[in-house]
Amino acid sequence: MDKDATEKPFANTNIRSYVPITLDLEDLNYDSWRDLFDACYITFIFNHHLTDPPPAKPSSDCIEDLFNDNRDARALELDQELCSITIGDVTVHAYCQRIKVIANLLANIDQLVPEKPLVTYMVNGLDEKFDQLAGLIRHQDPLPDGF
Repeated sequence: MDKDATEKPFANTNIRSYVPITLDLEDLNYDSWRDLFDACYITFIFNHHLTDPPPAKPSSDCIEDLFNDNRDARALELDQELCSITIGDVTVHAYCQRIKVIANLLANIDQLVPEKPLVTYMVNGLDEKFDQLAGLIRHQDPLPDGF
């Protein structure tokens, strides 16, 4: 089989079907995006050239620098938001989802938040309507691992 025939099926590949993550400075999703992009690069570039020297990999340093430059400042901002989150006027589901989103954003920048502190933040942000529930959770031994 000639070289053009092996590459032809990939000529019109939509990268979004293999890398469904759109880079976003607010989502801090560079690491996840890069893992998927690297997997695609290996699959579509190297897979059919195992006997030939591989082509030079495109540099992603500029993109990586852009996403890593504000990592510490973003971690501080997200940590502050997590520590001070309150339920306000949203549903319990929306409140818990927001906590998980913040925790996931922190995880994207290598700042993992263990489950028990997340439960603590969640309980501490509940208002007086949830005093009885918060009291029950606070007195569980051991503290629940998630919500």
